Amino acid sequence: MNSKTDGQSRSTDLLARLSGENNQKAGDKVMRVLVADKHPDVRSALTLALEEKAGLEIVGEAADVKALHEYVRTARPELVILEWELAAGGMRKIIADLRTSNPGLKIIVLSAEPQVRNEALKSGVTGFVCKSDPPETLIKALESLRIS
Repeated sequence: MNSKTDGQSRSTDLLARLSGENNQKAGDKVMRVLVADKHPDVRSALTLALEEKAGLEIVGEAADVKALHEYVRTARPELVILEWELAAGGMRKIIADLRTSNPGLKIIVLSAEPQVRNEALKSGVTGFVCKSDPPETLIKALESLRIS
């Protein structure tokens, strides 16, 4: 299977698994979310699925580090769902820069590579979810952030 087809399959599967009932309670705060992933199909799937979730407002999609910084500066998200592989080898510095300029920013790292979990968490992110994890893992992470 070619990588484009494989990526489309993953994003379609992710969208199907993340979509669910809208269960926002009256008075719940809306969390502003930025999706940053270099794969357009993954960004689209996450955005479509998360737009259906109560209490989340997608404020943008970033395909690269430049767009990530621009959206964080202008859209002021409370949470960034960030692909670890967005920048080859430089994610620790990017996360440190985001933390310095936006101390309250929450960051959940997504990666297709489960072995980067410890490195990602050591970089100071709020959470880590492997792209192959069940979708409930990301949903639970998002819900725990909304409660805290």
